[in-house]
Amino acid sequence: MKNRKLLYHILFWLVFSTISLFVKLAELNWAFDIYLLFETYFKYLFAAVIFYTSTNFIFQKYFTTNKFAVIILLMILLFINGVFRHITFAFLFVKLGIFEVYGYDFRQSFVIGIWWWFFFTIFGFFYYIYRNHLKNVDNILKLQNFNLQLNFQNEQLTKQKIEADYNYLRTQINPHFLYNTLGYFYSKVAPIQPQTAEGILMLTNIMRYSLYQGDELGKVPLKMEIENLDNFIGLQKMRFGNSLYLEYEKNVNPGNEYKIIPHLLITIVENAFKHGNYTKLDHPLKVSIALLENKLVVKVENLINKAVSELPSTKTGLQNMQNRLLLVYGNKQNVEIKNDGNIFSIWMQIELNESVDKVSKESPQSNESVLNAKPENPNPFYKVAIL
Repeated sequence: MKNRKLLYHILFWLVFSTISLFVKLAELNWAFDIYLLFETYFKYLFAAVIFYTSTNFIFQKYFTTNKFAVIILLMILLFINGVFRHITFAFLFVKLGIFEVYGYDFRQSFVIGIWWWFFFTIFGFFYYIYRNHLKNVDNILKLQNFNLQLNFQNEQLTKQKIEADYNYLRTQINPHFLYNTLGYFYSKVAPIQPQTAEGILMLTNIMRYSLYQGDELGKVPLKMEIENLDNFIGLQKMRFGNSLYLEYEKNVNPGNEYKIIPHLLITIVENAFKHGNYTKLDHPLKVSIALLENKLVVKVENLINKAVSELPSTKTGLQNMQNRLLLVYGNKQNVEIKNDGNIFSIWMQIELNESVDKVSKESPQSNESVLNAKPENPNPFYKVAIL
Protein backbone atom coordinates (compact mmCIF):
# COMPACT_ATOMS: atom_id res chain seq x y z
CA MET A 1 0.00 0.00 0.00
CA LYS A 2 2.82 2.43 0.87
CA ASN A 3 4.75 1.56 -2.30
CA ARG A 4 1.64 2.18 -4.39
CA LYS A 5 1.09 5.54 -2.72
CA LEU A 6 4.72 6.52 -3.38
CA LEU A 7 4.32 5.51 -7.02
CA TYR A 8 1.22 7.71 -7.37
CA HIS A 9 3.10 10.72 -6.00
CA ILE A 10 6.05 10.18 -8.34
CA LEU A 11 3.71 9.86 -11.33
CA PHE A 12 1.91 13.06 -10.30
CA TRP A 13 5.11 15.12 -10.28
CA LEU A 14 6.37 13.60 -13.50
CA VAL A 15 3.08 14.34 -15.29
CA PHE A 16 2.86 17.82 -13.76
CA SER A 17 6.42 18.77 -14.77
CA THR A 18 6.08 17.18 -18.21
CA ILE A 19 2.93 19.20 -18.96
CA SER A 20 4.81 22.34 -17.92
CA LEU A 21 7.67 21.36 -20.26
CA PHE A 22 5.30 20.93 -23.20
CA VAL A 23 3.68 24.30 -22.49
CA LYS A 24 7.12 25.92 -22.51
CA LEU A 25 8.03 24.14 -25.74
CA ALA A 26 4.82 25.35 -27.34
CA GLU A 27 5.75 28.92 -26.44
CA LEU A 28 9.15 28.40 -28.14
CA ASN A 29 7.57 26.89 -31.27
CA TRP A 30 8.72 23.41 -30.23
CA ALA A 31 12.40 24.33 -30.37
CA PHE A 32 13.60 21.60 -28.01
CA ASP A 33 16.72 22.25 -25.92
CA ILE A 34 18.32 19.85 -23.41
CA TYR A 35 18.90 22.67 -20.97
CA LEU A 36 15.23 23.59 -21.02
CA LEU A 37 14.56 20.01 -19.99
CA PHE A 38 17.02 20.34 -17.07
CA GLU A 39 15.56 23.68 -16.00
CA THR A 40 11.98 22.44 -15.95
CA TYR A 41 12.61 19.26 -13.97
CA PHE A 42 14.94 21.00 -11.51
CA LYS A 43 12.26 23.62 -10.81
CA TYR A 44 9.70 20.97 -10.04
CA LEU A 45 12.20 19.06 -7.97
CA PHE A 46 12.53 22.16 -5.76
CA ALA A 47 8.73 22.49 -5.78
CA ALA A 48 8.36 18.89 -4.55
CA VAL A 49 10.90 19.53 -1.78
CA ILE A 50 8.93 22.61 -0.65
CA PHE A 51 5.64 20.72 -0.84
CA TYR A 52 6.67 17.61 1.14
CA THR A 53 8.82 19.47 3.69
CA SER A 54 5.98 21.83 4.55
CA THR A 55 3.31 19.11 4.50
CA ASN A 56 4.99 16.13 6.18
CA PHE A 57 7.25 17.98 8.60
CA ILE A 58 6.36 21.61 9.31
CA PHE A 59 2.55 21.46 9.26
CA GLN A 60 2.31 17.87 10.49
CA LYS A 61 4.53 18.40 13.51
CA TYR A 62 3.97 22.01 14.55
CA PHE A 63 0.76 23.41 13.05
CA THR A 64 -1.49 22.41 15.96
CA THR A 65 1.08 23.00 18.70
CA ASN A 66 3.34 25.93 17.76
CA LYS A 67 2.26 28.41 15.06
CA PHE A 68 5.36 30.54 15.62
CA ALA A 69 7.61 27.57 14.85
CA VAL A 70 5.68 27.06 11.59
CA ILE A 71 6.43 30.63 10.48
CA ILE A 72 10.12 30.39 11.39
CA LEU A 73 10.57 27.04 9.63
CA LEU A 74 8.78 28.27 6.50
CA MET A 75 11.13 31.27 6.37
CA ILE A 76 14.11 28.94 6.71
CA LEU A 77 12.68 26.77 3.94
CA LEU A 78 12.29 29.88 1.74
CA PHE A 79 15.93 30.85 2.33
CA ILE A 80 17.25 27.34 1.65
CA ASN A 81 15.13 27.07 -1.48
CA GLY A 82 16.42 30.40 -2.77
CA VAL A 83 20.06 29.51 -2.13
CA PHE A 84 19.85 26.13 -3.82
CA ARG A 85 17.92 27.52 -6.80
CA HIS A 86 20.57 30.18 -7.23
CA ILE A 87 23.44 27.69 -7.01
CA THR A 88 21.78 25.17 -9.33
CA PHE A 89 20.74 27.62 -12.01
CA ALA A 90 24.04 29.50 -11.77
CA PHE A 91 25.75 26.23 -12.62
CA LEU A 92 23.38 25.46 -15.48
CA PHE A 93 23.28 28.92 -17.03
CA VAL A 94 26.71 30.34 -16.24
CA LYS A 95 29.02 27.40 -15.82
CA LEU A 96 27.59 25.69 -18.90
CA GLY A 97 27.65 28.96 -20.84
CA ILE A 98 23.95 29.27 -21.68
CA PHE A 99 23.28 32.54 -19.81
CA GLU A 100 23.12 34.47 -23.06
CA VAL A 101 20.74 32.00 -24.66
CA TYR A 102 17.82 32.73 -22.36
CA GLY A 103 18.90 36.05 -20.94
CA TYR A 104 18.68 34.57 -17.44
CA ASP A 105 18.23 37.13 -14.62
CA PHE A 106 19.16 35.96 -11.12
CA ARG A 107 17.01 38.61 -9.42
CA GLN A 108 14.05 37.56 -11.50
CA SER A 109 14.82 33.96 -10.63
CA PHE A 110 14.79 34.80 -6.91
CA VAL A 111 11.38 36.50 -7.22
CA ILE A 112 10.06 33.50 -9.13
CA GLY A 113 11.50 31.26 -6.39
CA ILE A 114 9.55 33.21 -3.75
CA TRP A 115 6.38 32.79 -5.79
CA TRP A 116 6.97 29.06 -6.14
CA TRP A 117 7.68 28.79 -2.44
CA PHE A 118 4.41 30.60 -1.64
CA PHE A 119 2.33 28.60 -4.13
CA PHE A 120 3.58 25.15 -3.16
CA THR A 121 3.52 25.99 0.57
CA ILE A 122 -0.17 26.91 0.26
CA PHE A 123 -0.67 23.80 -1.87
CA GLY A 124 1.02 21.71 0.82
CA PHE A 125 -1.12 23.30 3.54
CA PHE A 126 -4.39 22.42 1.80
CA TYR A 127 -3.08 18.93 1.11
CA TYR A 128 -2.27 18.61 4.84
CA ILE A 129 -5.82 19.71 5.75
CA TYR A 130 -7.34 17.32 3.22
CA ARG A 131 -5.20 14.39 4.36
CA ASN A 132 -6.04 14.99 8.03
CA HIS A 133 -9.71 15.16 7.11
CA LEU A 134 -9.48 11.77 5.41
CA LYS A 135 -7.68 10.34 8.45
CA ASN A 136 -10.37 11.68 10.78
CA VAL A 137 -13.11 10.21 8.59
CA ASP A 138 -11.27 6.89 8.50
CA ASN A 139 -10.84 6.91 12.29
CA ILE A 140 -14.52 7.69 12.77
CA LEU A 141 -15.51 4.81 10.48
CA LYS A 142 -13.13 2.45 12.30
CA LEU A 143 -14.52 3.55 15.67
CA GLN A 144 -18.09 3.05 14.47
CA ASN A 145 -17.18 -0.39 13.13
CA PHE A 146 -15.47 -1.27 16.42
CA ASN A 147 -18.53 -0.13 18.40
CA LEU A 148 -20.80 -2.22 16.16
CA GLN A 149 -18.59 -5.28 16.71
CA LEU A 150 -18.46 -4.62 20.46
CA ASN A 151 -22.23 -4.24 20.65
CA PHE A 152 -22.66 -7.45 18.68
CA GLN A 153 -20.29 -9.30 21.03
CA ASN A 154 -22.13 -7.93 24.06
CA GLU A 155 -25.44 -9.04 22.60
CA GLN A 156 -24.05 -12.51 21.96
CA LEU A 157 -22.63 -12.76 25.48
CA THR A 158 -25.91 -11.52 26.96
CA LYS A 159 -27.80 -14.08 24.90
CA GLN A 160 -25.47 -16.85 26.05
CA LYS A 161 -25.87 -15.77 29.68
CA ILE A 162 -29.67 -15.79 29.39
CA GLU A 163 -29.57 -19.25 27.83
CA ALA A 164 -27.20 -20.50 30.53
CA ASP A 165 -29.43 -19.07 33.29
CA TYR A 166 -32.47 -20.68 31.71
CA ASN A 167 -30.78 -24.06 31.39
CA TYR A 168 -29.56 -23.80 34.97
CA LEU A 169 -33.05 -23.11 36.30
CA ARG A 170 -34.54 -25.86 34.14
CA THR A 171 -32.14 -28.50 35.44
CA GLN A 172 -31.92 -27.33 39.06
CA ILE A 173 -34.47 -29.84 40.33
CA ASN A 174 -32.64 -32.90 39.03
CA PRO A 175 -29.30 -32.13 40.78
CA HIS A 176 -31.09 -31.75 44.11
CA PHE A 177 -32.70 -35.13 43.68
CA LEU A 178 -29.41 -36.76 42.65
CA TYR A 179 -27.59 -35.04 45.51
CA ASN A 180 -29.95 -36.45 48.10
CA THR A 181 -29.84 -39.90 46.46
CA LEU A 182 -26.03 -39.92 46.57
CA GLY A 183 -26.19 -39.16 50.27
CA TYR A 184 -28.32 -42.24 50.77
CA PHE A 185 -25.95 -44.44 48.75
CA TYR A 186 -22.95 -43.13 50.68
CA SER A 187 -24.48 -44.06 54.03
CA LYS A 188 -25.21 -47.57 52.78
CA VAL A 189 -21.89 -48.24 51.01
CA ALA A 190 -19.43 -46.62 53.47
CA PRO A 191 -19.29 -49.55 55.96
CA ILE A 192 -18.88 -52.15 53.18
CA GLN A 193 -16.71 -50.52 50.46
CA PRO A 194 -14.89 -47.45 51.83
CA GLN A 195 -13.16 -46.68 48.52
CA THR A 196 -16.44 -46.67 46.60
CA ALA A 197 -17.98 -44.52 49.33
CA GLU A 198 -15.05 -42.15 48.95
CA GLY A 199 -15.88 -41.74 45.25
CA ILE A 200 -19.55 -41.13 46.10
CA LEU A 201 -18.46 -38.46 48.57
CA MET A 202 -16.34 -36.72 45.95
CA LEU A 203 -19.20 -36.81 43.46
CA THR A 204 -21.54 -35.47 46.14
CA ASN A 205 -19.23 -32.55 46.81
CA ILE A 206 -19.08 -31.81 43.08
CA MET A 207 -22.88 -31.86 42.91
CA ARG A 208 -23.10 -29.57 45.93
CA TYR A 209 -20.65 -27.14 44.36
CA SER A 210 -22.63 -27.09 41.11
CA LEU A 211 -25.68 -25.93 43.09
CA TYR A 212 -23.80 -23.17 44.88
CA GLN A 213 -24.77 -19.85 43.28
CA GLY A 214 -21.98 -17.71 44.70
CA ASP A 215 -22.28 -14.06 45.67
CA GLU A 216 -24.33 -11.34 44.00
CA LEU A 217 -21.79 -11.24 41.13
CA GLY A 218 -21.90 -15.02 40.67
CA LYS A 219 -18.35 -15.49 42.04
CA VAL A 220 -17.18 -18.19 44.44
CA PRO A 221 -14.19 -18.42 46.81
CA LEU A 222 -11.09 -19.55 44.97
CA LYS A 223 -10.41 -22.28 47.51
CA MET A 224 -13.85 -23.76 46.82
CA GLU A 225 -13.04 -23.84 43.10
CA ILE A 226 -9.77 -25.64 43.84
CA GLU A 227 -11.46 -28.09 46.21
CA ASN A 228 -13.97 -28.88 43.48
CA LEU A 229 -11.09 -29.56 41.07
CA ASP A 230 -9.45 -31.80 43.69
CA ASN A 231 -12.65 -33.84 43.90
CA PHE A 232 -12.87 -34.11 40.11
CA ILE A 233 -9.26 -35.26 39.78
CA GLY A 234 -9.80 -37.72 42.63
CA LEU A 235 -12.70 -39.28 40.77
CA GLN A 236 -10.63 -39.56 37.60
CA LYS A 237 -7.87 -41.34 39.52
CA MET A 238 -10.34 -43.78 40.95
CA ARG A 239 -11.69 -44.31 37.46
CA PHE A 240 -8.36 -44.93 35.68
CA GLY A 241 -6.27 -46.25 38.58
CA ASN A 242 -2.60 -46.75 37.93
CA SER A 243 -3.01 -46.12 34.19
CA LEU A 244 -3.27 -42.39 34.90
CA TYR A 245 -0.01 -40.41 34.99
CA LEU A 246 -0.60 -36.97 36.42
CA GLU A 247 1.50 -34.11 37.75
CA TYR A 248 -0.67 -31.79 39.82
CA GLU A 249 1.03 -28.75 41.35
CA LYS A 250 -0.58 -26.06 43.49
CA ASN A 251 1.05 -22.89 44.70
CA VAL A 252 -1.94 -21.30 46.37
CA ASN A 253 -2.17 -20.13 49.96
CA PRO A 254 -5.13 -22.01 51.50
CA GLY A 255 -5.95 -18.89 53.52
CA ASN A 256 -6.40 -16.64 50.50
CA GLU A 257 -9.64 -14.69 50.28
CA TYR A 258 -9.98 -14.24 46.53
CA LYS A 259 -13.06 -15.07 44.49
CA ILE A 260 -13.46 -16.09 40.83
CA ILE A 261 -16.28 -17.12 38.56
CA PRO A 262 -17.02 -20.84 39.05
CA HIS A 263 -16.15 -23.91 36.96
CA LEU A 264 -13.13 -22.38 35.21
CA LEU A 265 -10.57 -24.89 36.47
CA ILE A 266 -12.72 -27.96 35.95
CA THR A 267 -13.53 -26.87 32.36
CA ILE A 268 -9.83 -26.76 31.45
CA VAL A 269 -8.88 -29.99 33.23
CA GLU A 270 -11.99 -31.87 32.03
CA ASN A 271 -11.04 -30.93 28.47
CA ALA A 272 -7.59 -32.49 29.03
CA PHE A 273 -9.13 -35.72 30.33
CA LYS A 274 -11.59 -35.81 27.45
CA HIS A 275 -9.11 -35.27 24.60
CA GLY A 276 -5.77 -36.20 26.17
CA ASN A 277 -3.61 -39.27 26.40
CA TYR A 278 -2.45 -39.60 30.01
CA THR A 279 -1.33 -43.22 30.01
CA LYS A 280 2.34 -42.58 29.16
CA LEU A 281 4.87 -42.12 31.93
CA ASP A 282 7.08 -39.82 29.85
CA HIS A 283 4.13 -37.59 28.88
CA PRO A 284 1.95 -37.18 31.99
CA LEU A 285 -1.00 -34.86 32.19
CA LYS A 286 0.31 -31.68 33.82
CA VAL A 287 -1.87 -29.35 35.86
CA SER A 288 -0.37 -26.28 37.53
CA ILE A 289 -2.23 -23.66 39.61
CA ALA A 290 -0.50 -20.68 41.19
CA LEU A 291 -1.66 -17.52 42.93
CA LEU A 292 1.09 -14.94 42.51
CA GLU A 293 0.03 -11.94 44.59
CA ASN A 294 -3.29 -11.08 42.93
CA LYS A 295 -2.72 -13.04 39.70
CA LEU A 296 -4.15 -16.50 39.26
CA VAL A 297 -2.08 -18.50 36.77
CA VAL A 298 -3.27 -21.88 35.49
CA LYS A 299 -1.49 -24.12 33.00
CA VAL A 300 -2.67 -27.50 31.74
CA GLU A 301 -0.67 -29.57 29.26
CA ASN A 302 -1.50 -32.98 27.84
CA LEU A 303 -0.47 -35.39 25.11
CA ILE A 304 -3.17 -35.44 22.42
CA ASN A 305 -5.17 -38.64 22.12
CA LYS A 306 -5.14 -39.18 18.35
CA ALA A 307 -8.16 -41.47 18.38
CA VAL A 308 -10.31 -39.00 20.31
CA SER A 309 -9.10 -35.92 18.41
CA GLU A 310 -10.42 -37.38 15.15
CA LEU A 311 -13.96 -37.61 16.55
CA PRO A 312 -16.32 -34.67 15.87
CA SER A 313 -16.40 -32.04 18.62
CA THR A 314 -18.44 -28.86 19.12
CA LYS A 315 -15.49 -27.18 20.92
CA THR A 316 -17.95 -25.03 22.83
CA GLY A 317 -16.58 -25.68 26.33
CA LEU A 318 -13.36 -23.70 26.03
CA GLN A 319 -15.01 -21.06 23.84
CA ASN A 320 -17.74 -20.48 26.43
CA MET A 321 -15.08 -20.25 29.13
CA GLN A 322 -13.20 -17.58 27.16
CA ASN A 323 -16.44 -15.66 26.58
CA ARG A 324 -17.21 -15.71 30.31
CA LEU A 325 -13.69 -14.50 31.14
CA LEU A 326 -13.97 -11.67 28.62
CA LEU A 327 -17.37 -10.63 29.92
CA VAL A 328 -16.35 -10.60 33.60
CA TYR A 329 -12.64 -9.64 33.58
CA GLY A 330 -12.21 -7.77 30.28
CA ASN A 331 -8.54 -7.04 29.59
CA LYS A 332 -7.57 -8.28 33.06
CA GLN A 333 -7.47 -11.85 31.76
CA ASN A 334 -5.52 -13.70 29.12
CA VAL A 335 -5.87 -17.20 27.68
CA GLU A 336 -3.36 -18.81 25.35
CA ILE A 337 -4.17 -22.12 23.65
CA LYS A 338 -1.45 -24.02 21.77
CA ASN A 339 -1.77 -27.16 19.69
CA ASP A 340 1.20 -28.48 17.72
CA GLY A 341 -0.57 -31.68 16.74
CA ASN A 342 1.12 -33.64 19.51
CA ILE A 343 0.91 -31.52 22.67
CA PHE A 344 -2.12 -29.44 23.67
CA SER A 345 -1.71 -26.75 26.32
CA ILE A 346 -3.81 -24.02 27.88
CA TRP A 347 -2.36 -21.10 29.82
CA MET A 348 -4.72 -18.79 31.67
CA GLN A 349 -3.99 -15.72 33.77
CA ILE A 350 -6.55 -13.64 35.67
CA GLU A 351 -5.71 -10.42 37.47
CA LEU A 352 -7.97 -10.44 40.50
CA ASN A 353 -9.23 -7.14 41.88
CA GLU A 354 -8.44 -6.52 45.54
CA SER A 355 -11.71 -4.66 46.17
CA VAL A 356 -14.06 -6.79 44.04
CA ASP A 357 -12.59 -10.31 44.12
CA LYS A 358 -12.24 -10.68 47.88
CA VAL A 359 -14.36 -12.98 50.03
CA SER A 360 -16.60 -11.12 52.45
CA LYS A 361 -17.02 -12.27 56.03
CA GLU A 362 -20.45 -13.67 55.16
CA SER A 363 -19.07 -15.93 52.39
CA PRO A 364 -18.72 -19.67 53.05
CA GLN A 365 -15.29 -20.61 54.36
CA SER A 366 -14.97 -23.98 52.62
CA ASN A 367 -16.72 -26.49 50.44
CA GLU A 368 -17.73 -28.79 53.29
CA SER A 369 -19.78 -31.77 52.35
CA VAL A 370 -23.38 -31.82 53.44
CA LEU A 371 -22.59 -35.31 54.69
CA ASN A 372 -20.14 -33.76 57.17
CA ALA A 373 -17.43 -36.16 56.12
CA LYS A 374 -14.24 -35.87 54.11
CA PRO A 375 -11.91 -38.63 52.90
CA GLU A 376 -8.64 -38.81 54.79
CA ASN A 377 -6.74 -39.18 51.51
CA PRO A 378 -9.02 -38.02 48.68
CA ASN A 379 -6.57 -38.89 45.97
CA PRO A 380 -3.74 -41.24 47.07
CA PHE A 381 -2.71 -42.20 43.55
CA TYR A 382 -1.49 -39.01 41.90
CA LYS A 383 1.45 -36.77 42.54
CA VAL A 384 0.60 -33.52 44.32
CA ALA A 385 3.25 -30.87 44.84
CA ILE A 386 2.15 -27.99 47.05
CA LEU A 387 4.87 -25.35 46.81
